[in-house]
Amino acid sequence: MPNMLDRAQHEFGHHIVGRAVGFDTGDVSAEFSATAGGYAVIITNRTVATISDVEQFCEDRIKVLYAGVLAETLKGGVIDGEAAVKLAYTTGSVDHKMVQQLCNLLRNIRYSIETMVIAEEKMQADETRLWNEAADLVGMYASAIQDLAKELYDRRFLAGKMAIMTEAELRVHPLILKHFP
Repeated sequence: MPNMLDRAQHEFGHHIVGRAVGFDTGDVSAEFSATAGGYAVIITNRTVATISDVEQFCEDRIKVLYAGVLAETLKGGVIDGEAAVKLAYTTGSVDHKMVQQLCNLLRNIRYSIETMVIAEEKMQADETRLWNEAADLVGMYASAIQDLAKELYDRRFLAGKMAIMTEAELRVHPLILKHFP
């Protein structure tokens, strides 16, 4: 069973890294039950007028998707990378499937003239780089992710099984304003 506070961290990982890479964000929720679901609204509308824009969009979206499982493993501001990789196939499985689709698009844009073996090797190197960049962002904002997740977690006593922080309250939240004025 997923830890309910970890789930809140997962969602705030998406939210904070989404802001860091320039996406607009909305509500964040976590369900505090045996299934411990939740969501972070990431508004992915962005001008993509060139192939380079498409590549940047894909890379930023991948970082946001990776951020969930990375943030979920935060303990005392430190990411457990091995645990995050395992979570990509459990609590982050939907995110992982989206990452794979975006990576396929990137591979087709960047490496379509290569043999499949070379294209896969190059894309794997890109995926590793993006994972590390996402981990750097989660690490940079770890205290905000953990503090916001704890605040959401504490709301479960008021809200019942599903706690939500709305876009309006997040927009003016001191922890958000500190990092994204």
